[in-house]
Amino acid sequence: MRELELLQRVERDVAAIDVGEAQARETAAVEAAERDADRVLALARTWDAAIGSDRFLPEMVSAIGAALLDADTTAERAALVARDMASVREARTDHWRRLDATMRATGDVARGLARDAARLDEEAALAAVAERATFDWRRR
Repeated sequence: MRELELLQRVERDVAAIDVGEAQARETAAVEAAERDADRVLALARTWDAAIGSDRFLPEMVSAIGAALLDADTTAERAALVARDMASVREARTDHWRRLDATMRATGDVARGLARDAARLDEEAALAAVAERATFDWRRR
């Protein structure tokens, strides 16, 4: 039973490390999505300013517009990656919780078995004492 508990502890610890790594990846993906969204907003402000400028240049507005569309696509992809990383983190967290619950249940079973074994040993010792006492009484 002890070996099973140690194995489960190792599995749970590995799962906890996986959760930490997934959390770090999710955080990085969320930060990247936020940076990309900020870039989109900055380009949108630049595009608005270029359109309203008295020095309106169609080539400049077209270039800003193309950069804005590219940044928007990148921001959408980054948001999707962030959602995927959140899903991975949730799945790994659920896996860790299941392993933790299994480990706790196994520990409870092991403690119960140890109590039962100790009780049976005690009952066997008491039965042996009673048997000897009965045998001694019959010999007299």
